[in-house]
Amino acid sequence: MRVFNELVYDDTLAGATTVVVYTRPELNEHLGSVDQLGLQLIADNLSGGGTASLTGRIMHCADQVSFDYKNGTAEISTGTLSTNTTTPKIGADSGATPSLGFVRIEIKFTITAAGSVHVKLWVTGRNLG
Repeated sequence: MRVFNELVYDDTLAGATTVVVYTRPELNEHLGSVDQLGLQLIADNLSGGGTASLTGRIMHCADQVSFDYKNGTAEISTGTLSTNTTTPKIGADSGATPSLGFVRIEIKFTITAAGSVHVKLWVTGRNLG
């Protein structure tokens, strides 16, 4: 059963190599309250030179400090982004491995030359059974 569907990130990322951001800390307990997470990352307004990509990864912990990746690979990977294109990507956590009490999502923007991209991240939380 769906528990929530929320926009948890909406901002522009800018840098010259790699930029890493996380969902807001006040969402950690909320995101950790469900059995399964579905993610939709939307990238648009890419500017700058070089090759750019984004990943979205679920992280979890029990103490709000020692976060680690929940799964072995990113739940979302955009591949190479293109200018003048909106790129929506969807990923999910199967829920097979229980999450610890606090969850955040890491968004990583990688670009080979200075640039920026606008990113939105929607998260849907579901409880199994």
